[in-house]
Amino acid sequence: MAGFIAVYVAVAIIAVIALLTWNVAGFIFVVAMSAVHFGIGDAAFISEIDRRSFDSKNFPRFSYAAAGGALPVIIPLVSEKSSAALERVNTSLINWHQGFNGEILLLTLAIFIFALLRLLQKRRITDAIDLSLLYLLALIAPPLVAFAVYFGCWHAMRHTARLTLVLPRSQKAFEDGRSLRAFLSAIWPGVPALVGTFVVAGIVIAVRGGSVSDQFLWITLVIVWALTVPHMAVTARLDRKALS
Repeated sequence: MAGFIAVYVAVAIIAVIALLTWNVAGFIFVVAMSAVHFGIGDAAFISEIDRRSFDSKNFPRFSYAAAGGALPVIIPLVSEKSSAALERVNTSLINWHQGFNGEILLLTLAIFIFALLRLLQKRRITDAIDLSLLYLLALIAPPLVAFAVYFGCWHAMRHTARLTLVLPRSQKAFEDGRSLRAFLSAIWPGVPALVGTFVVAGIVIAVRGGSVSDQFLWITLVIVWALTVPHMAVTARLDRKALS
């Protein structure tokens, strides 16, 4: 476990340095990585439910994963409102798409429409509504709000629910009929990482110097993105099992 944690932290540190050194290239990598991670994770969540259902319909998981990952990540970042949001984060990221925002948006919409039609074809009405709500959220809400709502109400909740399947304490609480305790048991392991993110952000800002208010959001996001790199590798095994 000590070796695992050491490798995990080392990968995150390397990712932080890379993002702070190559802002735009690192951001593009994070956007692509996040879309893949979110889409596969959400598709795996639905697949886990299907495995426990007596009347599950065929689930076009790869179509859903492509659309479910792209909608909450890409649309907010290529909308007209994204410039103001990115300016608050880091001004060098405003033109990250190099002027291809229209083409990226059309490609994302094409992926969404294809996935929606596939879900309707398979009569997966609930999942079709799920994707449609994601699209409306990304289209209507301000970029940072849209991503925060998606991350908190879709991805994080689903990921935490899936953790209850592999954590002994959660399983024991569920068997005892204490569902809330089973859910909370999957939340507590992530609290140190949450606290550590803000502590490390403060240390990085102190080392770099400058205004805390100007850097805090950017540095905090860099650390969260960097932690996603080893996190994605760790969850890949669970995702592969759920989607197989």
